[in-house]
Amino acid sequence: RTVLFLTVLATTAPGLFACGDKGCLTGAANCRIPTPCSKVAFTCDATAANALAVKEMASAAERPGGTNALGTKGDILMQNQFAQVVISAIGHQHYADPNGGTILDLAAAGVPNDGVNNIFHVVGILPRDSLRYETLEIINEAPARVAVQVLGTLDGQPKMKVATRYEMGPCDRGVRVRTEIINTSPDVQLWTLMDVF
Repeated sequence: RTVLFLTVLATTAPGLFACGDKGCLTGAANCRIPTPCSKVAFTCDATAANALAVKEMASAAERPGGTNALGTKGDILMQNQFAQVVISAIGHQHYADPNGGTILDLAAAGVPNDGVNNIFHVVGILPRDSLRYETLEIINEAPARVAVQVLGTLDGQPKMKVATRYEMGPCDRGVRVRTEIINTSPDVQLWTLMDVF
């Protein structure tokens, strides 16, 4: 059974100072989002570290199996001995996701049971409320963790900065997700933060 751990953090510019310099809420270059759900820990045998990996897929044959598997060449595969997750590459748009950087496939490792079409993030129900990612970075810190970090804005709203980190550790039974969003405009925003399946 695979699990999706979610952490969402949102702020406005005046509230930024309470966040310190962690994460990407300052908009600093080369920022790193902290580990999602860092207090959640799993144990497993020492050989699990050998299965932890992240890579750009060379073909669709590398994606998890299942009736809803969508990953293809250029998408990012993260896996450990328990789970596999595929993050769509920037420019690989699916369904209501405007530009990639979202979860396409999520399955137990070695089992062709992907039942996910797309998991993406929004702050409301309008098209402009979708998160549009523009950059993707693979973070390989194996054997401790592997991650994919995507940065962008709300779709068509360049002053609404967003950042998401997808992460797996060697003993995680799924993928950890943390999304940060900041309003750098002078306008008040009303957001309902959601992960859409």
